[in-house]
This record gives sequence, structure tokens and C-alpha cells, in this order.
Amino acid sequence: MRIPLPPSVQDRIHLAEQPVVAKPAATIAVVRDGSEGLEVFLMRRQRSMAFAAGMYVFPGGGVHEEDAEPISWVGPTPEFFAQRFGCGTELAHGLVVAAARETFEETGVLLAGVDEQTIVPDATEFHDARRSLEQRDISFREFLHQHGLTLRADLLGSWSHWITPAFEPRRYDTRF
Repeated sequence: MRIPLPPSVQDRIHLAEQPVVAKPAATIAVVRDGSEGLEVFLMRRQRSMAFAAGMYVFPGGGVHEEDAEPISWVGPTPEFFAQRFGCGTELAHGLVVAAARETFEETGVLLAGVDEQTIVPDATEFHDARRSLEQRDISFREFLHQHGLTLRADLLGSWSHWITPAFEPRRYDTRF
């Protein structure tokens, strides 16, 4: 006699056999050298979220179409990140922009300055702009341009590449 599997298990088996295409995403591990050693910033996702509800995560999210727009940027080139991430130059550009944008939207940490040697020390004045970015009323490129800021890609490195397991209904192809 064959015992039927519960629907949730059946769904996961089906998803593993025919996985959902993973969406490009980027995440930044925000770290600093604190007085007692290395400190890492994590966020707790709301329990109501559809993906990774209640989990502790680094800030980040999916790449938006606007993240491919040309942007004022200092530091390693998109070609450098493409080589490190093992992807095309256009995707690498979008990943770096998405990582910086998502980190700003979610935490208020703005990896940008008026030139290659500065960084915005306090992004409080950009609270309304963060909301506009979250609602996709403006792109990150438009935000930086409006405020005379340049993305500081030199503050970013490449660490890892993870893809959500095939059995998950929402999948992300994430560069850290």
C-alpha cells in the first residue's frame, strides 16, 4: 500500500524536479572593525514576508531593471566584478548597484560620497528619498544624480555566490 505524501512535500518534490528560475540578487555583508573585534550587521526579516520570514539576513535584494542604468561610480569596474562574480559585465553592474541601493533602502547605510574620497556620514536627510527608492518612484541613479553623489564601489568586495535550493518556490541567484 502506498501512503500519499502531504501536499507541501509533493509541491517541494515537483519544484525540485522543475525548479523556478532563480532571480539575480545582491547582498552586502556590512562589517566594521569594532573595539572588541569584527562586527557584522544583520537584519531580522518580518515574519509576514513571503521569503525567509523571520530569518536574520544581510541587507540586499533583487536586481531591478533600472540598476543597469549608467551611474556615477568610483572603484573597481563592472568588468572586475564580472570576473569575480562569474557573470557578464551588464549583470555585474546591476548587482553592484542593487547591492548598494538595497543596503541604503533597508538600513540607511549609503555607500556614496561627493567624490572618491568621501562618504555620506549621516543619511538622515535622505529619508524621503529612501521611501521613493523603495516604492520605485525614482532609480538609484536618479537619486545619486539629484544629490551630486557617486557610488563608492571601492568599498565593496566580492565574497560568495549562493543560489536558493531548487525545491524553494522563490529562488534567488545571489552574489555577496
